[in-house]
Amino acid sequence: MTVDAQHGLYLRRDGTWLEDGEEVTHPRLAALLHRSIARAPDGSLVVTTGRDVRPIACEDLPLRVLWVDLPGDDVLLHLSNERTEPLKPESLLVDVDDSWRCLADGNLGARFTRAAQLQLAEHVTEESGGFVLRVGARTLPLRAA
Repeated sequence: MTVDAQHGLYLRRDGTWLEDGEEVTHPRLAALLHRSIARAPDGSLVVTTGRDVRPIACEDLPLRVLWVDLPGDDVLLHLSNERTEPLKPESLLVDVDDSWRCLADGNLGARFTRAAQLQLAEHVTEESGGFVLRVGARTLPLRAA
């Protein structure tokens, strides 16, 4: 079965879900879908709620960084799947449209929301012809994707 915006479960870039082309409007169901994103053994993206496994397609990356906390030298990511974890600095990239992304929750990609990106913007400086994110005593390079 082909999964796209009109067939099956589809996750838009803004974090809204579609099922067979119709928006999932129930907040608890949408939250459950976000919490249930995983990788299948073949590397494809699925939603799994125990015994049920359904393939999904994403307009962009499967996770979103909703906001960040900056305790000490760390960047804590608050993700759309309701998990919180430290940023993996080596995975931080900036796309051609200036949106930030990273790896989170194992090896799932996460795109920073505008709000999360703005939280970090005040900690970005230009250095040696590139940009870096300064958090506490740490300097993290912002690499182009």
